[in-house]
Amino acid sequence: MLKQLQEGLKTGNIPASRSIAKLASLFNYLETIINLVVSILLNGLFLFHVHLLFALEKWKQKNGEHIMPWLHLLGETEDLNSFANLSFNNKTFCQPLVSESETLTAVNMGHPLIPMKKRINNSISFAEQRFVILTGSNMSGKSTFLRTLGINLVLARAGSNVCADQFAFYPYEVHVSMRITDSLQDSESFFYAELKRLHSIILQLQAGEKTFVIMDEILRGTNSNDKHNGTIGLIRKLVAAHATGIIATHDLTVSKLEEESQGYISNKCFESEIINDELIFDYKLKEGVCTKLSASFLMKKMGVIG
Repeated sequence: MLKQLQEGLKTGNIPASRSIAKLASLFNYLETIINLVVSILLNGLFLFHVHLLFALEKWKQKNGEHIMPWLHLLGETEDLNSFANLSFNNKTFCQPLVSESETLTAVNMGHPLIPMKKRINNSISFAEQRFVILTGSNMSGKSTFLRTLGINLVLARAGSNVCADQFAFYPYEVHVSMRITDSLQDSESFFYAELKRLHSIILQLQAGEKTFVIMDEILRGTNSNDKHNGTIGLIRKLVAAHATGIIATHDLTVSKLEEESQGYISNKCFESEIINDELIFDYKLKEGVCTKLSASFLMKKMGVIG
């Protein structure tokens, strides 16, 4: 592949570097106009800049159409160097396996930007249950896990090693609804921006694309009843469209969808413990629904409420 990339950096038998050097030389000659005496002499007697313009036009006709392909090849080379650097500096990362069937299985997967000494790894599989409802208290690690799953899937699709012991995946299109913001410039509220994002995901699925969906606490910009009904309705629509993915939510009642999904949905959670009046998180993914909530405890501990 590297030899193919190298062959693309040529015009005939002339390397791209030599062609670019020729162009740089022509532009250096153009700068002689800065010297008034030399400019008068060369242009007055030899029409030097006219000849240079003809030379530049000749260079453009010969090499102009190759500029964008060269830049794309250089970008691809930079990508490969980045992947090689990531792999060299992280010997524990694994090479992902591409599956022909729809699945995603990760063993001891962690976030590649978290140092190894602080990183908590988790395993997850979408081989049987294709959609996961993730519950957990505040600060328990739900959003970090969603980012961990998303960034490793994107790295795998790009051809990179991933932060896991084993990683097998179908090359889904990845669609995410996280960290959405409003826009004063576009006169767009947070709620409307989120609806647009969710609508684009639905359109992708209706078009028949194999899509992996990652959503974090959707419909925060509306009241509790609308949020609950909207979340339930959206998950049902995603399941009906055979989407694969994960949604994090604080609404524990959403987990009841597992009972009606006939094995399509599974519940997973992150739990916390209160030990010696301190809130402890282990950041380990568990089966089932979260049973312990921490918001009130944290607010009381920090004196926000009595």
